[in-house]
Amino acid sequence: MTTENARSTRSELTVRSARPVALAALIVLAGCGPGARGSPATRPSAPATSASSVASTSTTTSTAGPGSAIPAADVLSLQMFTSSAGIAVAFVPSPPSHGYCCTGAPARHRDYLAATSDGGTSWRVTGVLPGNVNPAQSYDLQLAFGDPSEGYVQSFDPAATLFTDDAGRTWSSLQPPGQPTAISLNGQVLWVVSNVCPTATTSAALCPSRILTYLLGHLTPATELPIPTEGVVASPGISVSTRTATLLDRLGPSSAVVEEGSEGAPSSLLVTVDSGRHWTALSDPCEGLSPAGLVAPAPTTWVLYCQLDAGMNQGATRLYTTSDQGTTWTLTAEGNVEGPTLGNIGDGMAGDLTLSGDGRVLWLLGSVEGVSSSADGGFDWTRVPIQTDGYDTELTPAGPASAWLPLPGVGLYHTTNGTNWSKLS
Repeated sequence: MTTENARSTRSELTVRSARPVALAALIVLAGCGPGARGSPATRPSAPATSASSVASTSTTTSTAGPGSAIPAADVLSLQMFTSSAGIAVAFVPSPPSHGYCCTGAPARHRDYLAATSDGGTSWRVTGVLPGNVNPAQSYDLQLAFGDPSEGYVQSFDPAATLFTDDAGRTWSSLQPPGQPTAISLNGQVLWVVSNVCPTATTSAALCPSRILTYLLGHLTPATELPIPTEGVVASPGISVSTRTATLLDRLGPSSAVVEEGSEGAPSSLLVTVDSGRHWTALSDPCEGLSPAGLVAPAPTTWVLYCQLDAGMNQGATRLYTTSDQGTTWTLTAEGNVEGPTLGNIGDGMAGDLTLSGDGRVLWLLGSVEGVSSSADGGFDWTRVPIQTDGYDTELTPAGPASAWLPLPGVGLYHTTNGTNWSKLS
């Protein structure tokens, strides 16, 4: 995934919200700290010892150092800049006696930043992640890099927002307020979407959200703006009017679409074209289903995926398209465990809607049914039964029709044509 051609259209690098909140969601080393407002990140000449100061990582306590090889199966999350070059957070498993946890993800001894130049077949360590950052799941981890050396790592559990400009040899912390749910880098501007709860006991799904903008390399935000509650009015006694916002897609440097609400509650779609200063409510065609993904093949053409789980990872699914930026929507495909149906999208739940770099292939990562692809805009789908075992991860596209699917501890899957997948390890 590249900065200009990434996770959604992907005409930008958009990283979706963490699953644990609303639609959501790196180990023991000195932490990180903020720089002066508006100033780029700086590093001290010696390792820091405070959890709130800038850290210079050391490889003396690690099981791997710069240049060490890491198997593709140990990739936890990745970002590809081209069809051959990319970076990843990877782990070194604990001794075999520790086994695997119930989610299928192996327990880890250490997390690393690694790079590839051969399309993900081989990976080499470039840096070590801070010792107190060790997410349990791949969806708890997001990457937003401008190039292989400079970018951001977001961990949601435990919470940490980190920056490096030397390929992970040293790290600094952004320390945004509240609970970040998404990061998105477009050009030289990073967005952090964060929930800021009024009290410690307020449910995260009910907390208002903000967008913070950072210039690339800066540790403090240039702006911090609220995302208002707009659109569908909550029903008295059923839901409250303050709901967290989920970043569905960063459409450009200053534009994005968010969804407010949650499964089973009133929801609304909002769009901004001025970096969050103003928001406009869009028509939301999901009608009781939850908006689960949005991609933009063209500036005015968007694809919206909605679903509602009725149990056993089956339920109702719909795919809509718009050619006027969300003013009107056309139902393209529909699946339902009890009917009706349109096309063969099916009634299985999917955790990820992704668009190829050339805008011609749509992918849906099924909760249990592998990967589905569509080359006709979403009506007809071809399924590949990759055994994900329910592991919640994300597809990463780059190049015209290449994509990668990390299943940590199992293997890294790769396609070059959008349909046929092979295991890199």
